[in-house]
Amino acid sequence: MLAVRLPTELENNLTQLALETGRTKAFHIREAITEYLKNLKNKKRFETWVWDTNNPEIQEQLKKECELISKCPDNEEWLDIAEQSLNDFADEWKYE
Repeated sequence: MLAVRLPTELENNLTQLALETGRTKAFHIREAITEYLKNLKNKKRFETWVWDTNNPEIQEQLKKECELISKCPDNEEWLDIAEQSLNDFADEWKYE
């Protein structure tokens, strides 16, 4: 069991969402926390790549990619494609 105090405006928005969707506030809170944790895990995964290279130009490009990825909804297929793209980008820099 977890109790959380929400600012009035946020609670009102949550109440309105629950009414519009026919789902409980608890359902929407669980969904939001689940998405947040997935996105945080994926963001950490991509940030790890940034520090796996010593080339500052690669690090800068990967940081930009990480920012974009962290703003996208969780989609494993998309994340796999993005990971391959970043790996290809890093490989290109190795040969220059």
